[in-house]
Amino acid sequence: MRPDLQQQFVSLVTDEKHDSFLNDLELDLGLKIGYRICEMPIFVSSEMRQQLESAAIEILEQCVSSENLERTRSTLQPRYHVPNESSVPLFSVVDFAITRDASGTYQPKLIELQGFPSLFGYQYEFATRMIKTYGLKDCSPFFGGIDAAEYVRLLSEAIFAGHDPSDVALVEIDPHLQKTRPDFVAMNHLIGLQTVNIRDVVKH
Repeated sequence: MRPDLQQQFVSLVTDEKHDSFLNDLELDLGLKIGYRICEMPIFVSSEMRQQLESAAIEILEQCVSSENLERTRSTLQPRYHVPNESSVPLFSVVDFAITRDASGTYQPKLIELQGFPSLFGYQYEFATRMIKTYGLKDCSPFFGGIDAAEYVRLLSEAIFAGHDPSDVALVEIDPHLQKTRPDFVAMNHLIGLQTVNIRDVVKH
């Protein structure tokens, strides 16, 4: 952890800057965000970042091992098996809590993991606006040694997979009513991913 950077950030926060951050974030997205917005980032050292990366990769490798896939498949009724399912999820998100062990050393502890790109656009918008508002230098929200341009390229490549973006959509039930709508809008701004209400889909 980097308590020095955390304290430095706290010294930059004023009511005016915080209000400006919230207003600008909602202006960036063009909508009112219907949930509480995180007030501040958490700063971690390069060592902790690498530890989080390694732990996430290790967990995901266990999840997609042939032994575990076969074990979990046998727990599902055949009607729940997905035809032509890929061997690994396209996206994986691992949530950690940062704890201290008996010696006071910081350690990541698994909270949950999921196989879909939750908030991949919103978090980009949030981090970018946070960096701009508070003038954060030498800080990156990206893991794996990539920068913003590479993040956007990888995201586009994964989602569109060489297809025309006009032929690709995020399909949701009443997306305008979902609390995750800020992410739908952010993904559209970021890579041009359109959102479609499943109620409006017609099969030809």
